[in-house]
Amino acid sequence: MSKRYNCRQCGKEIISDYHRPKTYCNLKCKTDYWNKHRPSWYKKKKGSSKCKTCGVTIPSSKVRCSSQCYERQSKWQAINRYKKHLEKSRQLLNRANSIVFVND
Repeated sequence: MSKRYNCRQCGKEIISDYHRPKTYCNLKCKTDYWNKHRPSWYKKKKGSSKCKTCGVTIPSSKVRCSSQCYERQSKWQAINRYKKHLEKSRQLLNRANSIVFVND
């Protein structure tokens, strides 16, 4: 039992023997339809932003301007984590040194 449907893009009649109705007559119609009817969240952001590392103006779709900036930023983050770790360990050592043990 075949059913008749119309293509969403061109309106051509489609005869379908599947359980699920066909909505497009071919792949070209499907891609044309979705290129014209893209969801609002799919559209790229327009405008510009600044690189998080060096401050150069870049397209808003990017976070950093180049791979060198990304590597530099990740090195800075690693150094800052190491510095924070050193500071915490110094504070712990100072607390441990300030503890006075009382002998009976």
